[in-house]
Amino acid sequence: TYLCLGKKKLLLVYVIVLLLAARTAVCPGRFWHMTVAVQGQSPCHIVLTQRTPAVTRSQPRSTQGPDVAYKVSKDAQLSAPTKQLYPGDAFPEDFSILATVKPKKGSQSFLLSMYNEQGIQQLGLEVGRSPVFLYEDQTGKPSPEDYPLFRGVNLADGKWHRVAISVHQQTITLILDCKKKINQKLLRSPNPIIDTKGIIVFGTRILDEEVFEGDIQQLMIVADHRAAYDYCEHYSPDCEVPVPDRPQNQDPNTEDDVSSVTGLWCPQWRKLSGAVRAPRPFPPARLPPAHHPAARPPAPEGKTPTGT
Repeated sequence: TYLCLGKKKLLLVYVIVLLLAARTAVCPGRFWHMTVAVQGQSPCHIVLTQRTPAVTRSQPRSTQGPDVAYKVSKDAQLSAPTKQLYPGDAFPEDFSILATVKPKKGSQSFLLSMYNEQGIQQLGLEVGRSPVFLYEDQTGKPSPEDYPLFRGVNLADGKWHRVAISVHQQTITLILDCKKKINQKLLRSPNPIIDTKGIIVFGTRILDEEVFEGDIQQLMIVADHRAAYDYCEHYSPDCEVPVPDRPQNQDPNTEDDVSSVTGLWCPQWRKLSGAVRAPRPFPPARLPPAHHPAARPPAPEGKTPTGT
């Protein structure tokens, strides 16, 4: 299933985090979906689901439609091999990360973490007060003291936020709620590489005690740095604006109890209809040493990455 944005084709990889009852919503009448979008040759749908009460639907603001978000508790443990999201493809050099979230008020955690084959964190998006964007390419750049820090931003104020991150060359731009734009330097190598042989972790970092708690409606990685600037138009419009047409073959079940397993669905593979096949276990990540910068970045100017 492809979504055409202009003349670019973006491969939608659905990461559907479920389970138990209740509803929520940012806007009435919209379908919830959590996706990771990447450029690719064929449509592959990732279903990453765990039957657990740690992820539940939240209460809707309105009963007018099926717009749904999910409440994530501190007990949620969600991860997958990066290769499942990028089968045969390199991670894009320039990209956007798009999210619609409402973290628990006063919390500080990583919404998304990506590790390489050696268990070293390469990418991380923190949500909270003065959040850090963690990025480390194959040469170890930028150094931890140069991680972009967005001072004056508080994503954990108890409100819904549309967060759009654009990474282009050596610049990262945060677009908050479609209005506030903050540019920072991203001092990476001229030809940066992010390893796709490791794992992606949702809601925390390896070795971190802090975990994401709150509501989430959408999380996307788009292989186009310009997508962040179009987030509120093409991906998450204002509540009074009709949502753009999207593929709905992975819409969440409206029943109270929904479950599935980790699987990879591509046209050339056996179709996963009705009953899905059991997942293949993936090897545990090799943890970075406690002293490694990826284990915990140093505090830039008095701020710890997981503090307030």
